[in-house]
Amino acid sequence: MNIKYKKVAKRFGLFLALAVPELACAQSGITLYGLAQTAVDFTHFSSAPKSPGKSATYLTNESSFFGLQGKEDLGNEVSAIFKLESWFSLANGSLIVPNTLFPREAYVGLSSKTLGTLMLGSIYTPALWLSFSVDPYGRANNGAIYNLMQQVPPRNTIRGFIPTQNNAIEYISPLIAGAITARVMFAPSGQTGDQSRLGQMFSSSLAYDKKPLYAGFSYERSYVNASSLGVSANPRSNTTMTMGVAYTFPWFKASGYLLKNQLSGFNDVNGYMVGLTIPVGTSRIVSSYSARQMTHDHDTKASVFAIGYFYPLSKRTILFTSFAQLHNGASTSFGLWPSETIYNPQGLPVGGQNIRSVEVGMAHYF
Repeated sequence: MNIKYKKVAKRFGLFLALAVPELACAQSGITLYGLAQTAVDFTHFSSAPKSPGKSATYLTNESSFFGLQGKEDLGNEVSAIFKLESWFSLANGSLIVPNTLFPREAYVGLSSKTLGTLMLGSIYTPALWLSFSVDPYGRANNGAIYNLMQQVPPRNTIRGFIPTQNNAIEYISPLIAGAITARVMFAPSGQTGDQSRLGQMFSSSLAYDKKPLYAGFSYERSYVNASSLGVSANPRSNTTMTMGVAYTFPWFKASGYLLKNQLSGFNDVNGYMVGLTIPVGTSRIVSSYSARQMTHDHDTKASVFAIGYFYPLSKRTILFTSFAQLHNGASTSFGLWPSETIYNPQGLPVGGQNIRSVEVGMAHYF
């Protein structure tokens, strides 16, 4: 090699020596992902004292979403992370939550394999992750566990677990003993004076997840305005505890779920779910029964029975059908997701009105 080429090679080698460490510490990537899912929902409302029986057909949104998530390697097994996840309807292209671009999750944080993950922003709660792990429907379709168990405005604004918490700080532990994960979340109220605790929230969970067994527990306390329930002394302590278990047998998967909500000054609300998932080749049959009731008040009992079938056309495309029957007590007016986002603004259902739903749809992950 002549002297000229030796000098070029030496300079190029020096450039690589300086550049490679920087590149190694700044590896990053952004992923676009999501779900396009919709269904035709044939819904029947039973007759009730304040409403005659009626039927309707809906094209539902079925939880379509898209998201951006990214990760940058900072070195020493530490990464900067972020996530922005939107939620929209395929039926009309609108946002599910008006004027909110990223209602599912929007956060930034740091993650370490040995130290855990710290996130700041609008984040799924520990109780939501527990419900996802035991719900045969995977928190989607008309048989989803959150029909009765979680806070879903406007018809269940307080008496259930919070799905997503704004202004939140969350820590997720690294995997302990290869199977255990702990989550701790805190959200300050942002209020002053007499209302200094209104909106404040603390939540935590502990979960064991190693096949064939999943078992988890969550605890959540928030301070809420209960004026919609006819009281004036606010804020009030609102505590929700959940337990979930799922076990995968050789031929099927069984799951169970318990919920207790304690709102200061009111009787407790108790709920439960039992579920079953049966693989049939690459497809699956799922079924669940869930119920909730305020202590000593039979008129507040509501229950949902659901059964569904999911058939994958490929790893990313699924056809599905599902049947659900909801019974409302005399003083409850729960709806079935996802078509309730359409008929709730129309004043349906009324107290004591039952709902029967058959849906046929398609889901595509990207």
